[in-house]
Amino acid sequence: MKKDSNEKLSRASGNMLALLLAIVWIVFLWLIERSFFPHLGGIQNPVINWLYIGPIVFLVSSGDYLMYRRKLGGVEAARGIIGLKSFFLGILIWLPVTVVLLFVQWDGPWQLSPIGGLLTMIAIYLLWEKSAVRKNSPANAEQE
Repeated sequence: MKKDSNEKLSRASGNMLALLLAIVWIVFLWLIERSFFPHLGGIQNPVINWLYIGPIVFLVSSGDYLMYRRKLGGVEAARGIIGLKSFFLGILIWLPVTVVLLFVQWDGPWQLSPIGGLLTMIAIYLLWEKSAVRKNSPANAEQE
């Protein structure tokens, strides 16, 4: 019973840390945007749009990992690390795509750029998870 309440407290504190990190990130970007680029409309610019939305997934995952999954160890910690790496890599891969969209002056619906980035993150996560499961499967252990 005591362990269950500690897990709930760790998970809740991870969610609170993630929320705090996300708020700090949004305020930081907003201040930078308003100070250096007051003429740019944030929602029409795919780069600024992605810089607001993309790292939120990474920050939520990092808050969960730091306060909850890391303490569990084993498979849960490994999944947390895979999530952190894949979400960060997804941010880095999608950022040049948004720069290209900005230079070609793409004026499609603004929601498509972040959705594409989030789908990229999910695809990387699923591929990385599948690779990790395949590498650690019992069939591979017998072959070695």
